Amino acid sequence: MKLRDLCRRAAESAAAGGGAVLVSWHPGDTRDDLRELRRSAADTAGRSFFWSSPHTKRSLLALGVAHELPGGQAGSRWAGARDAWARLPIAADGTGVPLLIGGGSYAEGSGMPPVAFWVPEIQFEARAGEPARLTVNAVCRPGQTAADLAAALEAARARARLRTGALPPPSGGLARFVQVPGRAEWTRNVTAILAEIQRGALEKVVLARTFEVDVEGAFDIDRILRALEASQNGATVFAVGWDGLHFVGATPELLVRVEGPVLRTMALAGSAPRGADAAHDADLGRWLRDSAKERHEHALVLDFIRAALAELGADVTAGVEPELVRHPTVQHLGTSIEGLLAERSRTAVFDVIAALHPTPAMGGVPRAAATGWQRAHEGIDRGWYAAPLGWIDPSGDAEIAVGIRSALIRGGRAVVYAGCGIVAGSDPAAEFAETRHKADHMLAALLP
Repeated sequence: MKLRDLCRRAAESAAAGGGAVLVSWHPGDTRDDLRELRRSAADTAGRSFFWSSPHTKRSLLALGVAHELPGGQAGSRWAGARDAWARLPIAADGTGVPLLIGGGSYAEGSGMPPVAFWVPEIQFEARAGEPARLTVNAVCRPGQTAADLAAALEAARARARLRTGALPPPSGGLARFVQVPGRAEWTRNVTAILAEIQRGALEKVVLARTFEVDVEGAFDIDRILRALEASQNGATVFAVGWDGLHFVGATPELLVRVEGPVLRTMALAGSAPRGADAAHDADLGRWLRDSAKERHEHALVLDFIRAALAELGADVTAGVEPELVRHPTVQHLGTSIEGLLAERSRTAVFDVIAALHPTPAMGGVPRAAATGWQRAHEGIDRGWYAAPLGWIDPSGDAEIAVGIRSALIRGGRAVVYAGCGIVAGSDPAAEFAETRHKADHMLAALLP
């Protein structure tokens, strides 16, 4: 469809409906190297989003905001975003597909937005081995002319002609490294959780801590992403930029992927470090498979996900035995889960997010009691750590991950997050060490 015809149709639709219409246009532009585009965009002011999934072989780079969804009321944030996405009319040229990107905080009341989903102004999308395709998006409002809309889309296309600038100077040496909480407070927290488990008030709580890192100068976000891509095979690498703040990570954890009527997820819980050599690694893997404590922690997550999806009406199947899911510094027990949606729609994934988040892999069991304990005692603001983030398209296809193995970065300061599940039999010293293993890959990317 020609641009003028697309804009005329959108303007007529906005005038007839009395509301905004999202317009999406693929002008035919492609770029060969999404990494170079990302480097060019690294210092772009405002909103940015990068996503590289080894599972779908899909990479995204998005800049700016064409349209932002409002969040819901307290206690219904995902429903508010779902309803706003359902109401938004879309006019597209048949080749340009607008993506809804973003996520939300782990819990309401955080210092980060509780829910933030938006359609970018500029989006590049690359699939395995193919050039990155440009799509530009804009909103047409009642009274706006087709000519004005076409000019806005052409201006966005011009802004997408990014040029690679000079590399930023490398960050200086380490100026500060602080663990919050430290070992003594961590031990007190774990001991308190175990006492609550002993008296039957809790079965599991995921306890997190942070590593605060300051360097001289500023962190290079693109260099960090390249380091994560090189070292974290099998993880989804992401970066959300927000007016100078960057939430960056390489997560092994999928909350949900929707493709047509099929949804997929994975129960990922129970952990062990990687070994110093192949024999040691195999021994640790066998220990993980055989550990009653680790298998119990895994079963809590698996049972919760199956029950939550069944309650949504999904026809669910899961693997019989957990498999070892290995990453460079840690290995997990993982069970793949697949189901058929009871009803396919543009917004179905929001109901899945609301039902699953937080799973016992991030919160605990019982969910309300465990998250209540976290709010009262954990002592850190999780922000977007351990929270849903990803993309959704107008057909309802989506990929939503969990923001773990991550850091929040502003200038020369980074806060790295890591957590682990506390269940009966947990040892404070072993769990303290586990969180360090989980943080090591991000610390290595920050401080090569």
